[in-house]
Amino acid sequence: FKNEIFEAGFSVRDIAQEPLAFDNFNIVPVTSYFFNAAAHLDLNRSLSLHPSVFFKTDVIQTQMDFSALVTYNDNISIGGSFRGYSANTIDAAAIIAGLNINENLRLFYSYDISLSELNIANTGSHEILINYNLNKAIGKGRPPQIIYNPRFL
Repeated sequence: FKNEIFEAGFSVRDIAQEPLAFDNFNIVPVTSYFFNAAAHLDLNRSLSLHPSVFFKTDVIQTQMDFSALVTYNDNISIGGSFRGYSANTIDAAAIIAGLNINENLRLFYSYDISLSELNIANTGSHEILINYNLNKAIGKGRPPQIIYNPRFL
């Protein structure tokens, strides 16, 4: 679901749990469920807030991601993200910054800071996102379907 202010989605992965057979072992995928929700809130003429939440679960364990971006003039974005399984297993936090270079091109950078025991071996990770928008909705702008007339074969 998506409109101008709110969007939400739900998906399921490996619902069939079809095993992958190899010579020495088999892998049986676990069904996972995903839910996301996000909002676009105009704070004033030049600032907007974009909070979001993302849940992942296999029914045994659930991970939650919370994030928020503040955008200035629909051009410059800065924000953060927090990820964890529970109060006892806080996983990571991230710092996010982005820039709309032009109408079609966006560039974002994120630095993920490990807050769990993994920080002994992991000092953080970098992510770069380059987004190019073709300015066409999927399925729009297709040529009309051609109907062949058998009389002219």
